[in-house]
Amino acid sequence: MASVLQNLGSTIATLAPTVAGMFGGPLASMGVSEIEKIFGLTPAAGSTVDARAAAVSAALASATPDQIIAMKQADDALKAKFADAGVILAQTDVQDRASARQMNSSTKDSTPKILTYLIALACAAVAVMIVGGYSNALKDPVTAATVGTIVGYLFSELKAATAFWFGGNSSTDQQAALLSKAMDTTPPQ
Repeated sequence: MASVLQNLGSTIATLAPTVAGMFGGPLASMGVSEIEKIFGLTPAAGSTVDARAAAVSAALASATPDQIIAMKQADDALKAKFADAGVILAQTDVQDRASARQMNSSTKDSTPKILTYLIALACAAVAVMIVGGYSNALKDPVTAATVGTIVGYLFSELKAATAFWFGGNSSTDQQAALLSKAMDTTPPQ
């Protein structure tokens, strides 16, 4: 059974896909707030996100053309805000990595090398144990889920360590952005 929030999201998905996408996650309240502003709704103190979404759905049923245009503009503004935040985060990541490399080359500290070797050895050991069937922990589903999380974390750290030494690779993020752009069904203006 679909929740009020999911129904609202699917209702406005074609008009405001960025706002509608927020309804499925931790930014649901922010998405509902954006639509409430457009319709001049003020939520009651202590009201739940679902109750607020129901009020927005009722207002949406009698939306004026100006309100529909305002929804599209709010969606475009949110999309730009998220894009700007992504650029800022990417620049910070590059600066952080460059600073760490500079510190490493100036201090000649061996700690980053040792940590990289330890992480690489741990990943190799875990891979051998899993592929070779040496681990009984994977037979229990609950334990296997925990082990899977730890293995994922370990390999993520190996990726970060190798990015420190050999440079980061943002091609995966770029591919995801290109796929998202290709799947965007919003008609050009």
